[in-house]
Amino acid sequence: MALKNKFGELMSVEVKNVKNKLKEMLNDINYDTLEGRGGAFLVTPLNSFKIFTREMFTDDQKMFADAAYEFATKRIKPEKDNLKELNKDLTLEIFKELGELGFLGVDIPEEYSGSSLDKTT
Repeated sequence: MALKNKFGELMSVEVKNVKNKLKEMLNDINYDTLEGRGGAFLVTPLNSFKIFTREMFTDDQKMFADAAYEFATKRIKPEKDNLKELNKDLTLEIFKELGELGFLGVDIPEEYSGSSLDKTT
């Protein structure tokens, strides 16, 4: 019985040590460095978390979004019935147009003929 009590005491001390180390680690995290990373909302305390909304888009990002919306409504929406089944020629035509407008190389470096824009764009 004395051995069992001693083991319980040791485990209790070890659990306290682990909890204290975990608290120290959490206090050392710079949550600002997690901003914009996928899943950061899962680990960032609510009082340290910024929520990105469309009002925070830059003017360039808004312009890009407007151009994408316009392309979708004027070019793709009228073809929706033709795109319900595989239509290789139409699909290639649309993708070429998307490439010419710069939508396919948004986050590709300029040295590779991309736009070098950020992930948000």
